[in-house]
Amino acid sequence: MKRLPLNVQTLYADLAQGITFSDTVPGSVFEQRIKGKTYLYATEKHGTKRVQHYLGSAEDPDVLRRAEEIRRAAQDARLRRSTVSMLKRSGVPAPTLAMGRLMEAVANAGLFRKGLILVGTGAY
Repeated sequence: MKRLPLNVQTLYADLAQGITFSDTVPGSVFEQRIKGKTYLYATEKHGTKRVQHYLGSAEDPDVLRRAEEIRRAAQDARLRRSTVSMLKRSGVPAPTLAMGRLMEAVANAGLFRKGLILVGTGAY
């Protein structure tokens, strides 16, 4: 077994420590004007599909807070993807694209938050 350099181990540890379970699915938020009023919508990626969700009126503080949570989750996801790319370039093994999409779907369904434990190939 080949030992990973200390900087790669540190990068992996930072990634593992930074992962939190959140009910907020990352996505992009956009505005749409209908009959003079502005409404917010979110587009989320589920596997290979993009799904749009209505958030509400752009004047509602709760809707604005939710939109900011979605934007923050998207920024966090971008940072994690960047870190994972660096780890893969450093030689850390990664799951196949199909396995990654499967785990993303399981995560988006909230099963990891409910205590799902992976065994077998997917766990590695």
